[in-house]
Amino acid sequence: MLSVTLNGRAAVLLLDCGSAHFPYPLTIQSLMWAGSAIGLGELDVRRRGGVHEMKLLRHNFLPEDEITVLQPRDIDQTRQRIAGQFDGESGFVPSLMNLATLQFQASRSVDQTPSITNNHLELIAYRVDMRYGIVRFIA
Repeated sequence: MLSVTLNGRAAVLLLDCGSAHFPYPLTIQSLMWAGSAIGLGELDVRRRGGVHEMKLLRHNFLPEDEITVLQPRDIDQTRQRIAGQFDGESGFVPSLMNLATLQFQASRSVDQTPSITNNHLELIAYRVDMRYGIVRFIA
């Protein structure tokens, strides 16, 4: 797009058009522009994912007042509310809640649930770090 819209001095400056070292479409500037476009595309994908996660936080899956205490009988209702709200790529809060409720239902132990949740949070943090790796590389 830039090669069509730019000509003269601007094309030489931004695209290295007419370079003595590289044939025009294969210049370093062209590769940098393509890398920048890929990086901006990745950031837009991450932004849209963040917007989706913020919408999920507004669903109030759990009671947020100071007086409500969840009982074991409330777990099934909670799991039904979060069912279908997450997949492998998005919805990490409902995914954490699902994992915690499954762990509690399997063991009936409140002590094991936080440790499983913390381990899952560390895996999610690692996955997020890996997703931003390409953006860091391009930057």
